[in-house]
This record gives sequence, structure tokens and C-alpha cells, in this order.
Amino acid sequence: MVTPGRLTLDFGDNITVAAYWCFQENRSRPLLLPGLSRPGGSGIPSRIFYPANGSPQAGQQAVPMSGTALFERLLTEVLTGKREYRCLEGEEGSGCRLARREAAVDFLSIVVEAAAAAMGLTPPELPGTVFLAPAAAMETVTAWDNYREFIAALAKRIRLRRWQLAETPWAAAWGGGLELRPAGAYWVVRVEEDSWEAVVVRVADRLPDDDQERRLRLLARTVTECAPVAGADADASRDFYLQGETALHQVRNRLRELGLHEADLQGVVLTGGAVQEPVRSWLRGQFAPLVMYDECPETAAACGAAALVAGVESCGYIRHDYGLRYWDEAMASHRYRVIIPAGTFFPSREAVTKLTVRVSYPEQEQLGLVICRLPAKHWKPGDETGMETVGGQRQDAPAGLAVELLNEDDRLLLPLPPKSVADRSEVKLEFAVDAARRLMVSARDPATGKEVLPATVVVRLQ
Repeated sequence: MVTPGRLTLDFGDNITVAAYWCFQENRSRPLLLPGLSRPGGSGIPSRIFYPANGSPQAGQQAVPMSGTALFERLLTEVLTGKREYRCLEGEEGSGCRLARREAAVDFLSIVVEAAAAAMGLTPPELPGTVFLAPAAAMETVTAWDNYREFIAALAKRIRLRRWQLAETPWAAAWGGGLELRPAGAYWVVRVEEDSWEAVVVRVADRLPDDDQERRLRLLARTVTECAPVAGADADASRDFYLQGETALHQVRNRLRELGLHEADLQGVVLTGGAVQEPVRSWLRGQFAPLVMYDECPETAAACGAAALVAGVESCGYIRHDYGLRYWDEAMASHRYRVIIPAGTFFPSREAVTKLTVRVSYPEQEQLGLVICRLPAKHWKPGDETGMETVGGQRQDAPAGLAVELLNEDDRLLLPLPPKSVADRSEVKLEFAVDAARRLMVSARDPATGKEVLPATVVVRLQ
């Protein structure tokens, strides 16, 4: 069971993702819902099956199903407001007619109830739920109103007390680490197994007082469909990338009509449940030299929305090099070991840097850690220029640099193992960055394996 927080739902035509804000870890996390989520992932297939007997089966449970009792592509009727009814199969289903919109309500009801149960709550007890409105809902006022009416019907059915809408491209940028600026425009590319969606949006100059849901203006959008790529099917693979190229070409044509230059856009946010390394590499080639924000594409929107409602920045990129100061006996001066390089994505999933530190003198009881920010460089995600590396590791910063000491007057004092011996006793340090940009350090005695210092906040980074 997780700590209760505000639930967020990214309801997509192919995949739905649920997330929440974890107060203990100060970060957003996707919810893994047994029976609904795909194996090894947090995405929930957006489909529902109505058996002849028993309750509807949703998500992963409905993947092997087929026939007229299987409903997928649920968003279409939600946005158009039109209903196309079909008769369900089976004895009990005979004569029973159902449309995709009603199936979509059933599907999300199951997901919300399962998510609330994972948080130890029922839907009415949720402190708040955020539903992400897809880019398609931003195309017309009618589509937006239809989506809002659909969510209102869902909320009434499962007795949600508080809910709100947020735009998926806005949340995806927040979750992907793109630092938005007023009037800035950017790409959002959603890649699924059988479709591509390419969108360009512009941030509003300021939010209207009477419409807090709408923060973006949709400039261009297109969707192309293709056969799902199965295994090493070369023809299907060629068609998959051809449809991606077509989607990008159509949006670029629209940008030219609007008089916009692609070089003026802030970057590309990558989302979707079918983003593997070949897709990333192909898209980098398509968009170079634009920066691509492609961390956790499947969960970026849902987790970004969780951070938005928590009122914090939950992820992004560190913009400066940060180092650990130490004394160099040979040089008779201070030196600086880079521990958090510029370009590090936060929150880090594991230690960014691991160091082994030796004590300076016999029976030393404490070690003071002084963190510094090294001189700023022009940096953007994906830019590795100007970085000194040896075997993939950053080198010491050159001596004599004008550095900014961040905690010299309030340095972290690390307790050392008893009976320390100069130049022989060691402590292993691990440095990481949490969702609030805070530098975390933990320490362990390599001789005994005992933890000397649990993960502790040192300073906040930029």
C-alpha cells in the first residue's frame, strides 16, 4: 500500500498510465496495478472485454480477448460525442447494446478503483484526481467539452469528490524535464505500436483567471497509423518509420504555413508506450539539433501531472557541474572532484558518482564534505561538448577555478569508523540527486560493509 496522494491518469487510445505523488520520496511514481498493467511496465492497455458471464475484464486481462465484446480505441467516441452501438456476444449479452463511450467509462472506473485500492482508499476518499486531456481534445472547443462531460460522468459514477483536467502536452513537458517559458513552443511526439502522433503547442503568455485548465495553444497536430511491428518483420518496420516520417512532415508543413521556424522551438518531448532505443535514435536524427527530452516516455505525462498538483518540479536536468572539494598534498592547494556533471537527469535512479575517500590523519573522527558549483558552461540536454572524460568518468576540475562554495559554513560532517588509520582507512561515498534537485550522499565502511551514513541531504542544486 502507498501513502495516499493525488491520483493522476493519462488516458490514451493505446495505453493508460496511473501515477501519484510519493511524499516520503518527494517524487512522482507510476502505479503498477496487478492484472491491469502490462508485465514489466506501468502501462495499462486501454481495452475492456465483456464476457458472457462475470465482470468486465480490463487492461492486460483483455489483451488476449477478441470479438464484438472487446472494446478498444476508446477515445474516439469520447471526443466526437457520437455513439456507435454494438450488440454484445453471449447468452446474457444478447440484445445488450453498448457504445465505446460507455465502455470507456467502465474501463476508467475499473482503473480508478484499482488505483485507489493500491493507495488504501476508495474513489470517494481520494484527495483529488487529475485526468489528462489528450492533444486531440485541444483541437476544438467541442472536443474539449465532450471530454470534460465524459470525465464528469465518470466522476459521478464512482463518486469522485474532487477532480480536474490538465493538458497532456503540458504535463508531458513537466514530466520530461523541459523547462517551459511563456510563449515558448515545443514538439510532443507520442509513439505507440500502431500509431504516431506529432503535436506542436505554444505556452500561453499568462493563464486566464477563469480557465486554469488551458495553458497551451495547439498549433499543429497529426496522427498516422500503421500495422503493429511484430518481431523482425522488415516490411512492417519500414512502414512504421514511414508513418512516423509522414506525421512529422505534415506538422512541419503546418508550421511553415504559420511562419514558424523549427529552430525557434524549445525542444521535443517524447511520450508513448512504444519508445525503444531504435525509435529514439531515429527521432534524434529527424530533429537534430533540437534537444530531445526522452526520459521515461511512457510515464512522463502522468508523473508530470502528479508533480504539477504537488506544486513542485519533479524532474529535469542539472545545469551546472558540482564538485567535492579536497586537499591535494602534492599541489598544496584545494582541488575539486566533479560528482554531479551538468546534464544529469534527476531524480537519478542510482548513484551518479561513487568515490572512495581515505582519512587524512590517525584516529580521525569526522570528515567534512564541502560541495561547490563549478563555473557555468553553456549546456543543454544531449550536449556533451566541453566535458573532460576518461573511461566515461569526469576528471578533476582544473585548479584555480573561481568556484562557488555552497556549504562551507554548514558542511556535512561524516562520522568515520573508529580507530581510523591515515592513508589506510577508507569510506565509500555515493552521490545521487532526488526529485527536488537535492544532492544526497550516503556512506559505507568498505571493511565491514556497515552503513556509516544513510542517504542524507547536503545541498540543493540548480
